[in-house]
Amino acid sequence: MPQRHALVIGISQYRQTCWRNLANACHDAEKIAQYLETYGGYEVTRVPSRYIRPDSGEPGFSQVVDHKCQFEDLVQEIRDFLTNTDPSYELLIYFGGHGFLVSRVVSGQTVGYLAASNSDKQGNNAIPLNEFNELLAERLRRSTTKLVVLLDCCYAGSIIEGTLEKQSLQPIMSLPSQYPNFGILASCRQSQLSYESDVSRHGLFTEAVLRAMDEYYAKKKVLTFAALVHEVGLNLRGTGQEAADSSFQGSSIDIVNSFPVNSSNKNNFIKILGRFNYVQQKRRFQVFLEDANPRIGAFWLRGERDSAQKWLLSQLWLQNVPNSTKAIKKTLTMTTRQNTERILEKLATWLQVEATPEALIKRILENCKTGETVALVFYQVEYLDKGTLEELINTFWNPLVKAAQKTYLRHSLDNPLLLFMVDLGKKGDHPCPINHSSDYNAEHPEQFVELVTQRFQDRDFRWLTDNQTELHPFLKNVSLEAIKKDMIDDNHLPNTKPEEVFTELCDYFGLDWHSDITRQFLAG
Repeated sequence: MPQRHALVIGISQYRQTCWRNLANACHDAEKIAQYLETYGGYEVTRVPSRYIRPDSGEPGFSQVVDHKCQFEDLVQEIRDFLTNTDPSYELLIYFGGHGFLVSRVVSGQTVGYLAASNSDKQGNNAIPLNEFNELLAERLRRSTTKLVVLLDCCYAGSIIEGTLEKQSLQPIMSLPSQYPNFGILASCRQSQLSYESDVSRHGLFTEAVLRAMDEYYAKKKVLTFAALVHEVGLNLRGTGQEAADSSFQGSSIDIVNSFPVNSSNKNNFIKILGRFNYVQQKRRFQVFLEDANPRIGAFWLRGERDSAQKWLLSQLWLQNVPNSTKAIKKTLTMTTRQNTERILEKLATWLQVEATPEALIKRILENCKTGETVALVFYQVEYLDKGTLEELINTFWNPLVKAAQKTYLRHSLDNPLLLFMVDLGKKGDHPCPINHSSDYNAEHPEQFVELVTQRFQDRDFRWLTDNQTELHPFLKNVSLEAIKKDMIDDNHLPNTKPEEVFTELCDYFGLDWHSDITRQFLAG
């Protein structure tokens, strides 16, 4: 199954001098996110969001929240999603919030915008739909995989009926046969307003989308984009609102395609899968946790592209970190445009302090005093140049370690303070560019320990027969020996990557690698 990634945005809070707040927007977005994960097998990025840690000790999860989403953050999330996500991924964007029109005095042209929390009615700090279109067009030129956009906002139809046709996607519309996997569904026609339901917590458009997804999933039917358009139209009939769509021959795009294939607990399979490979890397991390005093450490994870670096990190975390579900953890994804100042600003937003190393260090040490594990996770560090990395380490991490050593000694703390830098190999497999070693150095806890993911060996697939009793409930009319032979044969093919092996393994046992496995950890 192709990898699928969704960006789900629900903005409820706005400048009160411009627009009213939208109580339903964050609820709409969260429900859409849950349905896409469960019914469509999508890995979902939520905006704005926070990480929830249940008191019960159950695994944490990310949730769309009723917080502000500033223009700068909204632009970065959309741009990164469309430009940095692997071209092989199927993408879906959902936007719930205010949309508005601005009439230009000189040209007389009416321009549509998507509003952020700090936008004004003149279009300042707002996303012009024509620029949004340009990002969509660029993605379509780079990738032949599926792209779906769902817009639940006032004047959303202008992206289809006005701006979209006349401006940046005109070349695409003239060559529809080259772009068969693109579809946009908007909540209303260009001149209409979107409405919220009087009887539910959802907007009428989103309620119609959810109903269609729910009905098709219950019937175990694939919901294509064409079927979604049809069902939403039926569900909106008589409401005074009409959806607008443009699929560019994308009617076969499937939205709902994941059905329950095994009643066994998915978490059990994840635990079993955690025994597969990466024994040496896990052992080195375990030795650090057992021997380090204080338990302060930095780890650099790397490998070729699609070598399952995220999976290795999740296993280090879930199998070894004390009370991992209650940990205080922040995950950031790096881009080519990020510098040290921007990274510190993101950490400051999370910690609700000033964006200075001193303020950040003070707050992090306060979190350490709670006794819970404190961790910072930076993904895609390959996009940071060496100068930015060195500046980040010298101005933030090294001073944090120095201060933490004193704090841990003074308060007799034993909970881990961890930094993970994860190179996903998108620019090739390169060694850690800063001071590092293969084993933990207790005299220099600020130094990185490098952990490398590599291709699997034939002996790794003994995992199938070693765990045959526990794997049996997940089998689908095929023997473990047959699976083992197929997996070894496929692993011998040129350029087979570990992530492809994991994906195939999960398929055999009725799970989806991306929606069922990787998002368990990435949500944080």
